Amino acid sequence: MRFVVGCDFEEFKRYSKRDGVRADLEVLKILLPKDSSCLIVWKENNEIIGHAIWHETNTEEHRKGDPRDKERY
Repeated sequence: MRFVVGCDFEEFKRYSKRDGVRADLEVLKILLPKDSSCLIVWKENNEIIGHAIWHETNTEEHRKGDPRDKERY
């Protein structure tokens, strides 16, 4: 098995059409042109067998207005 950072989008689209594969292609269309390394795949026999989508976020930005904040403090 190989771990591949940065996958060809067309190859990934073909993979994502398989039964049981859930991937948000609309999000990838936005992310991939900026940084193709956000799409990570695992390959076996040169075929994609799994995937992950990596993106960075700012935790503080997500906490603004989060009702769970009141529970934490």
